[in-house]
Amino acid sequence: MAATAAEWDTRIRGLLKKLPHWVGTALHWLLEPSHHWLRIPAALAFLLCGAFAPIPLIGVWMLPVGLVLLGEDIPWMKMPMEQSAQWVERTWARVFRRTKS
Repeated sequence: MAATAAEWDTRIRGLLKKLPHWVGTALHWLLEPSHHWLRIPAALAFLLCGAFAPIPLIGVWMLPVGLVLLGEDIPWMKMPMEQSAQWVERTWARVFRRTKS
């Protein structure tokens, strides 16, 4: 299945709905096209902080958030990220299908 930028956008909007309301609202605001002036520095900050994985509260979880934010301003990033998300879903399903047997 070929990944598209539209699928990535749909995936992100669905994930925002699953977050706590205040987090989802903040990220939704940040993802609006007119807020690129704040989104780009925030994305870079998340990516930079993601390098400090052993430190509590900052770490690996910040890398995907930074990539999502950066992907809003660099459109060619959306298809590889959607492909990666599809691969993770397939792998996750395959691993947990084995453990249930």
